[in-house]
Amino acid sequence: MGRLQHIAVPTTLGMLLAMGACFPDWDSLEPLGLGGAGGAGEGGAGSMTCEPGTLEPCYDGPAGTEGRGICLAGVTICADDGSGFGPCEGAVLPEAERCDNALDDDCDGTVNETDAGCACIPNSYVACYEGPGGTEDVGSCRGGHRYCDPDARQLGPCLGQTLPSFEECLSSADDDCDGEANLGCPVWAARFGSTTDSVPEAAWGLAMTPGGHVVLVGEAGAGSPGIDFGGGPLPAAGGSDVFVVELTESGGHVFSRRFGDAESQIARSVATDAQGNIYVAGAFAGTLDFGGGVSLTSTAAVTDGYLVKLDPTGDALWAFGLAADDEAVVFDVAVSPGGEVAIAGRVTGGLTLTAPATANGTDGFVARFTEDGTVTSGDVFGSSGTDAGFDVTYAGNDLIVAGQFAGTLTLGGMSVASSGSRDGFVARLDGANQAQYLFTVGGAGDQAVSDVSARGGSVYAAGWGDGTINLGANSVTADALDSFIFALDAAGAEQWSHIYSGPGDQDSTAVAVNGTGDVWLGVSHGGAVDYGQGTIVSAGEDDWVLVKLSGSDGTPLRGHRFGGNRDQDVRALGFSAGNDLFATGDCAGSMDFGTGPLPSRSQDDACIARLPP
Repeated sequence: MGRLQHIAVPTTLGMLLAMGACFPDWDSLEPLGLGGAGGAGEGGAGSMTCEPGTLEPCYDGPAGTEGRGICLAGVTICADDGSGFGPCEGAVLPEAERCDNALDDDCDGTVNETDAGCACIPNSYVACYEGPGGTEDVGSCRGGHRYCDPDARQLGPCLGQTLPSFEECLSSADDDCDGEANLGCPVWAARFGSTTDSVPEAAWGLAMTPGGHVVLVGEAGAGSPGIDFGGGPLPAAGGSDVFVVELTESGGHVFSRRFGDAESQIARSVATDAQGNIYVAGAFAGTLDFGGGVSLTSTAAVTDGYLVKLDPTGDALWAFGLAADDEAVVFDVAVSPGGEVAIAGRVTGGLTLTAPATANGTDGFVARFTEDGTVTSGDVFGSSGTDAGFDVTYAGNDLIVAGQFAGTLTLGGMSVASSGSRDGFVARLDGANQAQYLFTVGGAGDQAVSDVSARGGSVYAAGWGDGTINLGANSVTADALDSFIFALDAAGAEQWSHIYSGPGDQDSTAVAVNGTGDVWLGVSHGGAVDYGQGTIVSAGEDDWVLVKLSGSDGTPLRGHRFGGNRDQDVRALGFSAGNDLFATGDCAGSMDFGTGPLPSRSQDDACIARLPP
């Protein structure tokens, strides 16, 4: 047997595997003095601590990271002389977390965590839902997905989700995802008009009687055989005439009246007092004969304003004509808890209320009456621009006046200058006609406050504007006409506000607060707008949009859209004792409130709908 040559043992596992080497059987070499008691591997100063070439697993990363994510154990090999194991070879240790892969680089058990600056797993999709809590997978609402970009630093928008929207009363779906389909949709609706397509009819005002009935007023065209509210056709006297109709809460006919002659007359507003008397206001030319010897004849070159008081059966008690040198119109009437009556409107030329006054161009006016028709105060306000008083209401015995002005507005001893072409305003006047505050909505362009409502110390106001609309922290540059709503406290400080902006025209035409403090807003809506519960798209021209908001903070609670391919405009709102909402206005073409199609009778018809609280 020749001399046994020295066998070199590779120092790394990688070299051994590459060479396909086998490890010697040390026990079989003991007789040659390479093992056993006489060898270098045992006993004495040259004793070994491990068997040369022995492989053992190793890992020198932080505790708890081995076997997580990318982290793997390596191997260590006993040295040739058995003196100990060498370095750990082939182990994969934690690294800084990278966002551009789907690996757990730092071996903490989490992939692409946000504290490492990552947003997601690259090129993956992440489930998402942006609706209110508790609405996902309820009704029509479904979640969507966000796409994670390749460097995992950003998630895209949530696509494919379906969020709560206004309850569409024409479908059986639960659109607002509250667990009940068509909750709050109208319980009944009606449409009134003549049979001549070219003749318009419209309801402009609505009020509730103490007995729970609803009173509508507006204009009836000259179509034949005349508008019928359920008591038989009311023949036209010539041009458009005033109509006054009382219906039960379920839409039954109580009485209906029509007033006018060959000229044009219109009723713009109605209010009732605690005894059920009815106050109607508007504009007229020619003669308005209310019956019972109560009659008015216009003296103006164009139109005069008027206020008439009817008893609970619709018979006239007295009437007051606002005879201007040029033109006058009364836009609104309100009755205080104590029976005082107030009106607001617009005048061109001279006007006598408590004393003669001459408008500077076209000015606004506000006046107060006793219940027997005696004028107790009257103010014509405005400067060289066009001004108007569009609405009045009472907050206790304080009178709230809303409208539009240009230049400088002076009312109740206070003055304010407009910031644009024309601004909207809300004024609070005490019993002595002294202003408690003047709140304005302004900016470049035109703005107007068209309607106000009050409950307790708070006042809720709605309107429209183009150009720039500034309300507290809200500011919008309108594409066309945009609508807004805001709340004021008793001192005139803004509590909350919303501006609804989008393509097309949106005109806030009515606002009312119910007995529980919730606020309803009526909008003549065109285009596409988000009122707080998803984007609402008009079906044609203008549609009715009704939005319910929390009176305390303006949170949207509910909403509905009604309309067809032609023009529909909501004009006035009111509430029953049980807080059912009554809404009225005009509608052309097809109209369905979810109670069934209401066939068109003329160019524009008067429409009304009743919605539960």
